[in-house]
Amino acid sequence: MAETYTRVQNVIENSRTVHHQLRQYYKMLEDKSHEERIRMLLEYLSRHERHLEDVLDRFGQQITRHILDMRVQYVPEPADTEISQQALTVTPEMSLENVFKTALQMEDYLIQTYASIAGQTAYPEVRETFEDLIRMETNEKKGLSNALEELMEL
Repeated sequence: MAETYTRVQNVIENSRTVHHQLRQYYKMLEDKSHEERIRMLLEYLSRHERHLEDVLDRFGQQITRHILDMRVQYVPEPADTEISQQALTVTPEMSLENVFKTALQMEDYLIQTYASIAGQTAYPEVRETFEDLIRMETNEKKGLSNALEELMEL
C-alpha cells in the first residue's frame, strides 16, 4: 500500500464513517436474521456502532483545530475502509460466535490503524490523540465481549 498523508480530522471522519456503515450493515442483517440471539447481538452491535459514531463526533469537536489540521502518515485508502457485504463475512445464517468474531475484527482493524498512526507521528499531541482513540476502541471491545457473554448465557 502506498504511503498516504491526511489530516487528523479526516482520520476521525473516516472512522466515524466506518462505524456508520457497520451500523447500517448490522441493522440490515438483523432484519434478515431468524434466530433471536443473533438478532439481539446484531441489534446490540447496531446500537454500539451508533454510540461510537456519536463519541467520535464529540471527540472531533473537543480537539483543537491545530491538531485536527495536522497531517499524519498511513491512513488506509478509502476502498480499504468501505464496509460492504463482501468485505464483512457476516450473514443472517452465521452463528453468534462468528458474528461476534467479525465485529471484534473490525474493532481490531481500527485499533491497529490508530496504533500505526500514533507510532509514526513525531507530534506528541497527535500521538496522545490517537492513544485516546486506542483506549476508547479497546474499552468498547471489552464491552462487546461482556455483551457476548451475557447473550451466551441466555
